[in-house]
Amino acid sequence: MKQIEEGNFWFVRMDGRIVGYVGLEFIDEKTVLLKHLAVQRKYRKRRIGSTLFDHAVRFARSKGATTAAFVTMYYHFNRFKRRGFRTCPRKFLPENVRSYWMFTAKRYMKCAAMIQEFPPQAG
Repeated sequence: MKQIEEGNFWFVRMDGRIVGYVGLEFIDEKTVLLKHLAVQRKYRKRRIGSTLFDHAVRFARSKGATTAAFVTMYYHFNRFKRRGFRTCPRKFLPENVRSYWMFTAKRYMKCAAMIQEFPPQAG
């Protein structure tokens, strides 16, 4: 398994193919949105997605992020709750997150909004 970084996207390559990826986007210097977490079906249940997700969160925190958010299908949210994220009604999200297209798009309204606030890193 080889991890590749390209900007704020990370890819996992196995057997000469990209089998998983995750991306993030800073919407300001303290707020990051996690996007595009996917693992090919054949490679699931090997902790590839968990590893990518955890790496992206650590990276965001190392860059000073104090808030991370994303949307996910409701049947996935328990795995993210175990990582400290919580579901949050959109009306209670911080304004900069609530107004981001991913949280306002009709196609994502059936998804859970997840958020976590981190304590500032000692520096």
